[in-house]
Amino acid sequence: MGTSITLVIEPKVHLHDMNIFDIGANKPYIDMGKMHDEMSNTVATQIAIARAYFSGAKTQTVQLAMPAYVVDTLAERSPETIVQLRNFITSSKIDLLAMPYYGTSLDVIKPEELQMQLELQKESFQKHFKKRSKTFYASSKLSLEQKEIIQKNLGTTTIVDSKDKTVLFLNNINDAEEFEKLVEEIQSATKTVVLNARLGFKDMKDHLITELQGIYPHIVVSEDNQLLETWRLMAHEGLLSNFDMYSSEQSPYEQYTTMLNMCNDVAHKIKTLALTKRGVFLTDVDVTDSPSQFLRDVMEQTKTRNT
Repeated sequence: MGTSITLVIEPKVHLHDMNIFDIGANKPYIDMGKMHDEMSNTVATQIAIARAYFSGAKTQTVQLAMPAYVVDTLAERSPETIVQLRNFITSSKIDLLAMPYYGTSLDVIKPEELQMQLELQKESFQKHFKKRSKTFYASSKLSLEQKEIIQKNLGTTTIVDSKDKTVLFLNNINDAEEFEKLVEEIQSATKTVVLNARLGFKDMKDHLITELQGIYPHIVVSEDNQLLETWRLMAHEGLLSNFDMYSSEQSPYEQYTTMLNMCNDVAHKIKTLALTKRGVFLTDVDVTDSPSQFLRDVMEQTKTRNT
């Protein structure tokens, strides 16, 4: 019996360059057009390469992890790619893995949001592939509460860890030769522990996680679905897990500054909307190191004045 291997397809999220002067300017945070174009252009290639490799007399057990957001986007923009993907899954007997619908980081996601995204993921896979996921793909360490939600949703707590040596990310694979080489390497490689001396980067990542978590409840209360979708992609695992690996188009510090400014802008939008409903019209923009705390304080003060 060959080695089990997990293939991971993730959308590459492109942040718009922002600085403090953009806050309050209603500028989009994420380059959705570029992200969707890349999905259409690259996922088809990745699927074709993987399908060609596993269509022969291969003994590996193959699992596929991908946010269903990618699947639904491709169904709308590139239906032929969905046909390719469906044929790959059925002909090669690929097992699909459950994960948050948007690929939102498990370090950030709240229990109710995880439950919602798991339901969306399940519905999409059932619609496009007539399959249900029995295993969960964990992009980071799960909390006990998250495990309980997964157990309830899937009926199992079987987990594939993203740090496992048999996990292969397809995002940067461009040809069949490169793919075959990586598959061979992944089966013979041993896990290595990388000592990260750049603790400053970890601090920045942790700060962003705290801010994203702190802003989330206010977005839910705002009932702004577009802002919620933006948050889900801002909190994408691909942005946060690779924060200190120089894999972004920006340096880690530039990425940190960009995302913190986005958090400030989200806080400004929510605050402006809430105060406008109360007859208070803002003209100034506040920029802070902790937009979630500032937003929380402002909303509490507003409630106090109205009681």
